[in-house]
Amino acid sequence: MRNWLEEKGELEEIITGVIRRLAVALPFPGYKNREVWMKYLPHTQVISECRIYCTDKKAETRLLYNVATSYSRLGKYKEAERLHRQALELFEKVLGRENPFTVTNMNNLALTLKSQGKYEEAERLHRQALELFEKVLGRENPFTVNSMNNLALTLKSQGKYEEAEPLHRQ
Repeated sequence: MRNWLEEKGELEEIITGVIRRLAVALPFPGYKNREVWMKYLPHTQVISECRIYCTDKKAETRLLYNVATSYSRLGKYKEAERLHRQALELFEKVLGRENPFTVTNMNNLALTLKSQGKYEEAERLHRQALELFEKVLGRENPFTVNSMNNLALTLKSQGKYEEAEPLHRQ
């Protein structure tokens, strides 16, 4: 089927359309909508092999992010890490490094790394995310405060209590 669509010059159009539909159909994975995103998750696995043909990078990025977050929610951290890394790379290309969506994905990649015990890399990414959130959204923004808390928890996990405490207090 792929070869036939490619010969007809319609492969990119079809793949892009499917990714757009999946990006809309697959909601951000929460606990209340678990049935919905679990239903669409297998379809995302099949289409992920064809992502290179997608011409709508924003839809592709949104889909990657939601799939990565779905895997995190399921405790499949290795797969979530792989997809968050791909999403971060795309976010940076499509939206730029200082876009709040890019920084949120960076923060979630750091959380995924922390869940796997990869504390040093998680700490590094949390520090970058916090710095970018402060720059882009300001120190009082809830995303910034959440990022600060995530960094503090990562420091605490490493036994760096003296560094974590002031962040928790703020």
